[in-house]
Amino acid sequence: MALVLISALFFAVNKKIKIFSLGLGVLSLWVLIMTAARLSFVAAVLGILTGLLLVKKYKFILLMTLFFTLVLIYPSQLRDRLISTVTVNLFGQGQRYEGQTEDQKLRSKLNIPTLAIKTSSQSAETSTFATSSATASDITPGEPTDTTQLGVYRSFAIRLNLEWPAAIRAFLKNPFLGTGYSSLGLATDNDFLRSLGEVGILGSSAFILILIEATRRVFKNLQTNDKFIKYFSAGSLALIMAFVVNALFIDVFEASKVASIFWMLLGANLATRNFK
Repeated sequence: MALVLISALFFAVNKKIKIFSLGLGVLSLWVLIMTAARLSFVAAVLGILTGLLLVKKYKFILLMTLFFTLVLIYPSQLRDRLISTVTVNLFGQGQRYEGQTEDQKLRSKLNIPTLAIKTSSQSAETSTFATSSATASDITPGEPTDTTQLGVYRSFAIRLNLEWPAAIRAFLKNPFLGTGYSSLGLATDNDFLRSLGEVGILGSSAFILILIEATRRVFKNLQTNDKFIKYFSAGSLALIMAFVVNALFIDVFEASKVASIFWMLLGANLATRNFK
């Protein structure tokens, strides 16, 4: 959120605040890269470029595009996880572990093979699944052997095979009202499917209409002559877009520490409509 807002507000403040904003932006980017959160990084990049587009800083769009390209080229866990997302989840590449015994090969055909492998809880040194320190100790037949690829593979598999189907089942059980708040557990990792499952079509429509109306009002602020409010509004619009992108794979609107700041920033921007 800091990165997206700074991308627009940077051009509407004085020199001292520019220096502070730049420092805050560098720190925020470093923390984001260290988390290796793929979707959040993509959402932040899209938000920053959108903010620059709304304030018509086209040269900076090219500059930031080049900068983020260099960030992704530099070896890091974020880069490795992004590459693995494409190669493993989208194209099904990567070396996969094959059962070493007939029992393992038979168990790998079960729907949830990880629950059937007794050696899955053993350490990397003693597990019959681990042949080197680079191979996960709880790997099962059919999963990638590389630890980074394995994490990315499971991250998507949990969503595709467990969390999203659960939300769809809850929606089909009661399409109009859903099955109630928190009925889907801790996470669905898709805010829109979670909303449909928990509060149905009526609740989801109300939630989406709030976002649409807030976006419409913030967009009107772009017409103001006040430079700070105009650029703040551009950053807020970019922030809304970044949040919606994040919501495709993360329950950001249910994460209270994140959602609270989002609504406060959005409320602060809407309040500027009352300024004379």
